[in-house]
Amino acid sequence: MKQIKRRLFLGSVVYIAIAMFTMLFVYVGFVYSGMDRENAADEHGYDVTTPTPDTAKLLSITPQWMLWQTKELIEETRLHKVQSFIIRFYLQKRGDQTAHLVKKTDPQTIRSHWKGTVRADGSVVLNLGTRLYWLMPNGQFHSEDFDRQGFISVIYPDGVIIQVVDEGVMRAWFASFKQNSLALDSKIELTGNEGFRYRGTVYPKIERHEDIFAWADDAGLHLVNIASGVRKTFAFEASPIFAMDDRFAVSGNEVIYLESGKSWRLAIPRIGYIIAIHDGIGYAVRLPRHSNGLMLLAIELTSGQETSLAQFENRNIWPSVTGTVRYNTTPILFAREPNGLLIWSGTKWEVFEWIHTD
Repeated sequence: MKQIKRRLFLGSVVYIAIAMFTMLFVYVGFVYSGMDRENAADEHGYDVTTPTPDTAKLLSITPQWMLWQTKELIEETRLHKVQSFIIRFYLQKRGDQTAHLVKKTDPQTIRSHWKGTVRADGSVVLNLGTRLYWLMPNGQFHSEDFDRQGFISVIYPDGVIIQVVDEGVMRAWFASFKQNSLALDSKIELTGNEGFRYRGTVYPKIERHEDIFAWADDAGLHLVNIASGVRKTFAFEASPIFAMDDRFAVSGNEVIYLESGKSWRLAIPRIGYIIAIHDGIGYAVRLPRHSNGLMLLAIELTSGQETSLAQFENRNIWPSVTGTVRYNTTPILFAREPNGLLIWSGTKWEVFEWIHTD
């Protein structure tokens, strides 16, 4: 009896060992085959994805391109206090279903946020810290360090905003792109010698429409036209500028006429923000009072008259000032298009054509 029990015990141990070895072999083979496939795809530029705001971070939208970022956790660092990730950047041509890999980083910790844009020729410009990375359509690549020039706060298809703290004063410049470099020798100062004038630790947000830059601080509302050189300052309570065009700017529910500085308030509910302006019409997002979703409204800025454009059901949203509407963790992205307002409704991209006034 003892021998039978011993044999049964040894048999079960051997069976378990074989099963565990088989599982380990399958797992290791799966992991390494996946790595080989991914590395091969990365090496030869065949890595493609079908991104959405639920699976990737959208860094930039232009009329021709979308630039996406993904991050992959290095599994060995999952339980580390500081985790490591592989960052990938994908370029998607508007109208295409897939995006192609343009850059893959070595494992890195997420200490600061990548910024990026796409120029008209399809070249990608990325920024992390004090370095710019240029990825040309022909596959050429180079980087540029501007350590002594401050830091980049915003990156556009035609240039960047550089901010510098000089003797306790925060100042800002616009530096345009010249071929595949920053034209630092011809950068335009936006803030003047006195810099941003504000109390607190968060610098004012700069809004842009074409050649006009605007921001509000403790000294008022400031406008700078980098093409004409015209500068204006109006009395205005410091508050972020959410949207603007060449005639109006909006901060919360206050409208400012940019020609004279005259301002007035709209009767916009607390949970509602204007995210774009075109031809005297403000385009606002609002949470409906008795339903779970997002309303898109057109508001005539002088009269306050509202027109409902759409409602996206089962979407809880909260607008921010960075081209993203967010509530909890659900993003809805938007961008100005030549013919209308582009919005990610939660399931697809939709363009709502601009309303033209007489």
